Amino acid sequence: MTAKPDVSRAIAAHRLGSTLAITVSPRSSQTQLELRADGTLLLRIAAPPVDGAANIAALKFLANALHIPRCRLSIASGETSRRKRILIQGLPPEKLAIFLREALLAGH
Repeated sequence: MTAKPDVSRAIAAHRLGSTLAITVSPRSSQTQLELRADGTLLLRIAAPPVDGAANIAALKFLANALHIPRCRLSIASGETSRRKRILIQGLPPEKLAIFLREALLAGH
């Protein structure tokens, strides 16, 4: 990707920080974050969707990609669904957008 990825569709303001809308694809060959053509985010996770393993892996990956402690992330909705809304405490939408763009351009 050479242009700035437009991640605005996936981000929303929250009274505690921001939320991030993602689709999680478990049992992928590798773990990576992708921006789809329609502006949604896809997080491919190697972990299986068994006993919350994919959720744990998704939160760890996002914490690492966004350079924030894992304890500031939680699943606000969609815990048993592929479509999830992740709450990121203490990170305003503008900064979240910057960190997501960096993660996408770095190929995380």
